[in-house]
Amino acid sequence: MWNTSTNPNDRFLDIITILSFIIGLENLSLNEEQVNNLEAHLRDQDIILKEEQNVMLNDTIELLKKAIEQNEEIINLLKELKNGL
Repeated sequence: MWNTSTNPNDRFLDIITILSFIIGLENLSLNEEQVNNLEAHLRDQDIILKEEQNVMLNDTIELLKKAIEQNEEIINLLKELKNGL
């Protein structure tokens, strides 16, 4: 597996190969950490977005309820006006 050559260039290449492997492993570990952090951030953003959507939905429902009440009042006023004529 290891180069048993006494040539200094071969030993230097072996060292470079080992260091490249170690750097690759460290890079893989850092990439995994970045992915985990990104996933956590996206989960947090998803929760915030859902909360904001719920607030907007509740506000919309309240506005629609008021519009329905106003429409019912208008209908009643029109009926009274019609009966009065």
